[in-house]
Amino acid sequence: MKERIKLIREQYGLSQSAFAARLGISRASVCQLESGINGASNSTVINICREFNVNREWLETGNGDMLINTTESEELARTVAKILADSDEFVIKTFLALGQLSPQQWQLVKDFVDKIKSGT
Repeated sequence: MKERIKLIREQYGLSQSAFAARLGISRASVCQLESGINGASNSTVINICREFNVNREWLETGNGDMLINTTESEELARTVAKILADSDEFVIKTFLALGQLSPQQWQLVKDFVDKIKSGT
């Protein structure tokens, strides 16, 4: 499992510290998992699978696909739930306000985001 944990971390382009932060464990724990000094606890396995959309069977045995296939809607719901669970009041109010936008207001938001992305 140690190689697969490291592969997940590298797949997401995360340092051991950043990977640890997403899982709520220490960087030293990640180092021990990747080196095989310690095995992953059940809760760590569950957190890895949830946080990175990893197939538990693949993580534990190497069998099957690494990632769980999800629809775009499922991924969106998962992402929004994660953001809202970890966010402050401003982010929550922003999401609520976005949910009340008219089609014309959404077009303004789209134009704004496109402008930001283009750097102009």
